[in-house]
Amino acid sequence: MSVCGYSQSLQYQLKKIDTIINDNAALNSLNTLLQNTRNHKDKLYINLKVIGRANQLQKYTLATTIGNEGIILAHKNGLDSLEAVFNKLIGVTNYYMDRKKAAVPYFEKAIAIAKKNNLWELEASCQNNLGAALADVQEYNQAEPHLLKSIEIMTEHSIGDSQVALRTLRVLARVYSECGKENKAESIYLTLIKKSKAIKDTSLLCDNLIFYSEILSRRGELDKAVAMSKEALAFRRKQKSIHDLQGALNIHAINLALVGRHEEAYVLEKERALLMRTIFAKDLEKEISEVEVKYKTTELMQEKVLAELKTKKQKQIYLFSILGIFIIAGSAFYLWTQRKKSRHLKELAEIEKLRFKSVIEAEENERARIAQELHDGLGQLLSTARLNVAGLEDAVSVEDKVGVERSLKLIDEACVEVRSISHNMMPSALIRLGLVPAINELVSNVNSVKGIKIDFETNVESSLGKSLDITIYRVVQEILNNMIRHAKASNINMSIEKTGDNLKITMKDDGIGFNSEELKNSKGIGWKNIFSRISMLDGDIRLESELQKGTIVFINLKLNHG
Repeated sequence: MSVCGYSQSLQYQLKKIDTIINDNAALNSLNTLLQNTRNHKDKLYINLKVIGRANQLQKYTLATTIGNEGIILAHKNGLDSLEAVFNKLIGVTNYYMDRKKAAVPYFEKAIAIAKKNNLWELEASCQNNLGAALADVQEYNQAEPHLLKSIEIMTEHSIGDSQVALRTLRVLARVYSECGKENKAESIYLTLIKKSKAIKDTSLLCDNLIFYSEILSRRGELDKAVAMSKEALAFRRKQKSIHDLQGALNIHAINLALVGRHEEAYVLEKERALLMRTIFAKDLEKEISEVEVKYKTTELMQEKVLAELKTKKQKQIYLFSILGIFIIAGSAFYLWTQRKKSRHLKELAEIEKLRFKSVIEAEENERARIAQELHDGLGQLLSTARLNVAGLEDAVSVEDKVGVERSLKLIDEACVEVRSISHNMMPSALIRLGLVPAINELVSNVNSVKGIKIDFETNVESSLGKSLDITIYRVVQEILNNMIRHAKASNINMSIEKTGDNLKITMKDDGIGFNSEELKNSKGIGWKNIFSRISMLDGDIRLESELQKGTIVFINLKLNHG
């Protein structure tokens, strides 16, 4: 018996099958070997290989079935290490199927068995897998201790600088970045960049350069972000992975657009589009090839006919392609000379729109985060402080009671202020109930102020989607603010009407009005934000206003906007 736990003969045969590149061919060889094997333990080792190849072929049902059978058989025969490995592989299978939460209990079971049997390599691997799965479902606080444990185990066994450990660190840095601990994430990324350069692992280096550039971009250090993504792209161009190159092109193009280098960003986007077409063509070619292999296997007698049809088809495609190329080239040259300038401007506008959308989404996420922290963090601290101060009322002298009461009043006022700020940044009704309840709450708050009356009507009965709800709410909120503060309106009529895929918003006030032409030269950001948000949704906005006669705002949105 070998140190692996199975016979040398089986070990030799499995190693030989490992050299087979074609997964289908390897799976057939494993099935043949399985049929000729009588020993239950040897069958389990073969099935470990079967699961791996099945996952590569995306035959997840097969992998899951064999994995569950392996768990039962290994447990029945007291083979703890194999039971742990089967649990790990089913976890991996669920991960590939994008069922990250379903993968968690399998990784946890594998970790428990590995700890019990001192299988530190398996435990480190599963701790890493569990941390990655939890991070993917945004359970960052739960993911962190598992990733740290994986790194701790590998460090204890002198492989803290191995490629596996460094990739675990990269996942940990990503977790810190996503949950707002950017200083920790930055420290890890800088360490990983240095170490990956030292060991010449360009794949790991590129990953960390790209992720670090995202942190720099969010912090507004755009020139540094561009430098990082540029370096990553240079390395990606030397590698063979088209998918990785496509991702690097995308990140660098976004960073270039953010610093205003739109023409360079446009060139990279064109290159990325060409790569996407190449990837699609290769995937299609692979699928066609696999279908042909299956067809030839089952219909050998028709091979000659298939080859002739394929050759004839290829000739036809070639002739039509040549003819099509000449026609398209001639037409394209003519259209290119006529439309180059307008197309270029349109693409720049699209890049700018994507940039604005990213900024708006980041702003709204930050509003929600700060509002939550104010409510859950500072609000709870103030409540606790009030309880502590209130507990002093019976313990202080009569002279000091006035000070205690004053302190309680100040804390109560602070609590109200915190709730008000939190609500203004991100109304809870908007997140919990959707657009209309949030607007009703906004209208109710305004109507509680003497001298201002808002009439609001709508036929919208449900949420339009979180992103759309927030955008429309911000537009309505800004327009109402302008009507109340600047137009000095006393009465405002507002309606939101949904008809099919159209959403019409009408807002009319009795304020002092203004010259709508002056908006074009206005330096204020209020109306600019309104127009930008509507443009982001490909909507239309129109204003009608006369001095001393009030203002009407018409907005029309397409709800099926992609």
